[in-house]
Amino acid sequence: MKNMQAAGGNAFAQDSGPTGKTFTAKVFIDSERHRDLDRRQQYYECTQHNQKRFDFDGRILMVGTTELSYTQPFLSSEKASFSVPLRLRRPSAPYRLARAITNAFTNFVFGEGRFPSIRVPGDEDSQDFLQTCTKIGHLPLRMVRARNIGGSVGTVGLSYTYVEGRPRFNVHNGKNLFVQEWQDREELVPRHVTECYQVYNEEWDSEKKAVVKVPYWYRRDWTMNTEVVSTSSRSRRTRSPTGRLRSTSSAA
Repeated sequence: MKNMQAAGGNAFAQDSGPTGKTFTAKVFIDSERHRDLDRRQQYYECTQHNQKRFDFDGRILMVGTTELSYTQPFLSSEKASFSVPLRLRRPSAPYRLARAITNAFTNFVFGEGRFPSIRVPGDEDSQDFLQTCTKIGHLPLRMVRARNIGGSVGTVGLSYTYVEGRPRFNVHNGKNLFVQEWQDREELVPRHVTECYQVYNEEWDSEKKAVVKVPYWYRRDWTMNTEVVSTSSRSRRTRSPTGRLRSTSSAA
């Protein structure tokens, strides 16, 4: 607990963070960099047409609460009263060309049965320890995920930590990462990195007597010797000032 640092503030509305710099989560997510990387990822996931409201025949797509209502072209209501330009129509059978090209090139990096082995010349004990860490932490599997994200948006983040004595490797989407401060800018060594994004959890609402989606801000900070994880509910920020915190020793 001695490494615990304040991270969260008033639901990330005005958060100083470990370095004392002002950081606003909403401004970070609405940044030009985040929008650009998110758009690239949409091509890899073949969701770049999801915002279009007309199918390829010019009919209005049904708007519902499930993803099925948005993606199925045959679940449509009526034809638009005007001529819909082709650029505004959603393809009936989109071709996953961006995904195929990305996977074809990144498969040369890491893949099944193709992962570089770890060698420590002259120190068999260290070599055995590192090889065991990669096996327990499923590093090859994590690197395959990293190559897919990095290949789709152009950048990716990796971190490692020990949780209850077990090594753990994590992959982080580069669009959600923000370098607060550099240790060595020329060598690209960060001093403080923040990961921040919004998630929705399904929770029971006793007032509405129904299951509702509650938005949460998820934030993780890395400094040179500390990792801090915090979650905060936007709808409850007046009652929960900081959310839950966890601190472990790690390196970004």
